[in-house]
Amino acid sequence: MKQKSKHMIISTGVTSMVLIFVLLCMLIFSVLSFVSANANRKLSRKYADHITSYHHAENAANDILLQVIQSINRNLSVSDPDTFYQNIQDDLKQIDSVSFSDKNHLTYKVYSNEQQHLNVSLTLSFSPLKNGTHYTITSWNINSDYNWKEDRPLPLLKDTLEDLS
Repeated sequence: MKQKSKHMIISTGVTSMVLIFVLLCMLIFSVLSFVSANANRKLSRKYADHITSYHHAENAANDILLQVIQSINRNLSVSDPDTFYQNIQDDLKQIDSVSFSDKNHLTYKVYSNEQQHLNVSLTLSFSPLKNGTHYTITSWNINSDYNWKEDRPLPLLKDTLEDLS
């Protein structure tokens, strides 16, 4: 009889240990799931903010492009190309971000955040192009203003070569 009771105590202890282990595993997995979901939420928010700021910058760049088109349309009746380009420059000089590299090339920047900007370059044409417009978009891209600085070099190979000598 005494042997049966010892066997019963051991099996009850093993069952309790298995139950505690299973509960501990479930707790660990639930914490890991929560941490992962929270990190995904933060990353999604950051990505959504980035996309939103880019679309705001693109809308602002399209507004400036619309002002360029309106200036071109106002000056279509001008018969002299130099006067045409000069009038467009005079119309657009009120916009701070617009700059002319020569009489028919203009660029402007629209910042999407503190480290990135949308850079737009246009080439103006006195005579209409094949598509009927008087401008060509030569570039429309996002650029970074971030200056990467090296912290300090890691002497990985230097120490190894000195030890071999």
